[in-house]
Amino acid sequence: VVVNDSTVTDTSRAVTALLNNTIYYWRVKAKNGSNQSPFSSARSFTTTTSVGVDPVAALPDRFSLEQNFPNPFNPSTQISFSLPRHAHVRLEVFNTVGQRVAMLVDEERDAGYHTVEFQNPGLSSGVYLYRLFADNYIETRKLLLLK
Repeated sequence: VVVNDSTVTDTSRAVTALLNNTIYYWRVKAKNGSNQSPFSSARSFTTTTSVGVDPVAALPDRFSLEQNFPNPFNPSTQISFSLPRHAHVRLEVFNTVGQRVAMLVDEERDAGYHTVEFQNPGLSSGVYLYRLFADNYIETRKLLLLK
């Protein structure tokens, strides 16, 4: 089953007629006018014959840092990340010369999917970098502030 639907404008999409006991994979890409994001990391789910969610299967299988949304942003944006296990997490924002301009997270977090809001703290328009540190995992992505 392949669904390629560029008409979705909501945060959810229902797909019917899925087979029982089958693994399905999905990923998304955001489009805004002529701009578009890269595809998200692939996620999966398994259909069952019973109703409910297996909380163990719902945990991510690896660390990941997603592209912020919206991007460009003003005055705030959402940054999401995934933890396959409990970890000390640092999520920081830097300017392009490497100076930290914001510390968004510096604490222990449980395994799962997390989202943090970054509000424009009086920064000027431009490119900024955000970096996730969790265990031995480090990833950096760019965000764009437009005023």
